[in-house]
Amino acid sequence: MDQPLKQAAAEIPAAAPACQVTDLSLLQQVRGGDQQAFGVLIGELYPAVYRAALRVLRQEQEAEDVAQDVFLKIWRDPPELRADANLKAWSARVATNGAIDRLRKKKPDISDDLPDQVDPAVSADEAMQANEAAGAVQQAIDHLPERQRLALVLTYYQGLPNKEAADLLDVSVDALESLLARARRALKATLSEHWQGLLEDFAQGGHNEEGSWKAI
Repeated sequence: MDQPLKQAAAEIPAAAPACQVTDLSLLQQVRGGDQQAFGVLIGELYPAVYRAALRVLRQEQEAEDVAQDVFLKIWRDPPELRADANLKAWSARVATNGAIDRLRKKKPDISDDLPDQVDPAVSADEAMQANEAAGAVQQAIDHLPERQRLALVLTYYQGLPNKEAADLLDVSVDALESLLARARRALKATLSEHWQGLLEDFAQGGHNEEGSWKAI
C-alpha cells in the first residue's frame, strides 16, 4: 500500500459500498487483505484522523505523516475491536497518541522566539550570548520530566489552550497547571543564575483558555 492516502481515498470506485457497510465490517474485510475496502475505510476515517493529529502538531505535513502511520498500522495489524466499538474514535485516539509521541521525540524549536534579523547595533559578544542562552534553554527543557515537558510544549510551543492540552494529556486543567508551574520552577532554578530575565514568561504564568500567558 505505497499509494498516498489521499490519492487512494480519491480513487475509490463510485460503486464502492461505503454507505452499505459499517466501519467495523470494512475493517473485517481489511483483515482479509481487501485493498478496496481499505481505500473506502481511508475515505471514511481520514478527516477525523488528520484533524486529531493536526490539533496536536499544528503542522499539516506532520499531521499527514501521522495519519499515514495510523493507516499503515490498520493495514498491517488491523485492531480487534468489540462489536460496539467506534472505529473512528479509536483511530483519532491513535493519531493523537502518535502526534504526542512525535512531540516527545522532537525538540521544541526555540528559534521561533528569537528575532528574524540581527540588530546591527548588537555586538558579536551579545549575539553569542543570545545563542548560548537559547542552547541553555533547550537543554533545560530536554531535562524536564516527560509530563512537565509535554505540558510546556503543548501550551507554550504548540500554543494550545490549557483545557485542550489537559484533554490530550488525560489530566484535569488544575493538574496541567501544576505541571506547568513545576516546569517553570525547574527552568527558573536551572537558568536564573546565568540568564537573568531570560524566562520571564515562564516565571510569570501559563497559557489561558485563549492560549496567552497568565499568572497562576
